[in-house]
Amino acid sequence: MAGGITKLTIGQINERWAEKVRKAYMEMNEVPDMEEMIRFLKEPQYSISFRYALCRFLREKYRVQDPDDIESYIQLMLKLAGERGMAGQFEGKHLRKYLLGKQENVSRQTLMKMALAFDMDCSVVCELLEAMNEVPYNFRDPYECISYFCQSTEESNYWTVYQQMKEEWEALDDDPGDVPDDENWISSWMEENILELSYEEDLTVRRRKMMDYLKEHRSELHGYRRSAYEELGELLDELTELTGAEDDTALTIRLWDPIWVQYYTKKADRTGVNRSDFVPWKDLLDLPRTIYEKPLWRARLVKLRRKAVPVEKRDILFLNCMRWALSRENEGGIDAMNEFIYETNGLLDQCGLSVIYPPNPYDRMILLAICSGSPIDVLSDLFTAATDEEALEKRL
Repeated sequence: MAGGITKLTIGQINERWAEKVRKAYMEMNEVPDMEEMIRFLKEPQYSISFRYALCRFLREKYRVQDPDDIESYIQLMLKLAGERGMAGQFEGKHLRKYLLGKQENVSRQTLMKMALAFDMDCSVVCELLEAMNEVPYNFRDPYECISYFCQSTEESNYWTVYQQMKEEWEALDDDPGDVPDDENWISSWMEENILELSYEEDLTVRRRKMMDYLKEHRSELHGYRRSAYEELGELLDELTELTGAEDDTALTIRLWDPIWVQYYTKKADRTGVNRSDFVPWKDLLDLPRTIYEKPLWRARLVKLRRKAVPVEKRDILFLNCMRWALSRENEGGIDAMNEFIYETNGLLDQCGLSVIYPPNPYDRMILLAICSGSPIDVLSDLFTAATDEEALEKRL
């Protein structure tokens, strides 16, 4: 199993999600019905909203007097933050957006701050990360290691403790030493050791051991053997060869043309030069937004080549799905899905990115396509079925 997969991740995937994906696919016809597939991707039982998970936590832990009054939640959250030394860390207008579901794209950093402000333990944080379509703690991120340590015991779960440990970490010199050239360095190993340190009864001794441990493994926390941009470049080179594309523009068209209805546009860039592009119809799709946002289209690929935007999991996941489809003959089914998960998680781990996580509709869509044995055909049928044909006819 890939190095970035921790026990927390394995537990959630195995116990709650992998079997759901398998069962859903096996219940579909031999040639999956696309309408059924769309319903599966939108099915609420496979994910809960961040809003729902946050409100439920506050109700259960703090017995909110009026659970239907958003303002009562906001006042409670601001009061708790103030009592725990975090006054000013949150604004009522932002909390209101979270509680009303108007802002679901909460950052991991914001969630870790919420955990300290509202006294969340690790299990609650994992549930909220799941609602954000994110995997649990990243044990290659020193700040999430410190967060996990703080949230593992009630005595350490305070903003002041986190800040002191964070400042001590940041006070170290810039040179972490050599990053180990070992692909099999396992994050779960650090997870177990940090949890073991949290059992130390004396808080001062516990914190000192934790900081010594982080310093000892500073080179592993500092970086990865390969960068995400290098991995992306190799995938693009291989796909360019497989498709016979002459450049990135041709490559993106050849990858997306069989899948997503496109239109032609010509507009001036920042230099005033008119440039042609093909882009997909996003607003015509009856699919969860997370499936069609940030497609690896020419404009995004240009930015990735320039390292102007970070590589994301969906970039690697899509490209490896295309490589899988174009470079081998597959029978599909559960064995193929398991092999794809193992292979792709290895790439994602090399990039320092989250592993495949079925609660995320995008990840689930790719896994279903791999299960079919004909990923490109299934993705094409899915996007065609989800497109508003009447609206499309009026535009074309």
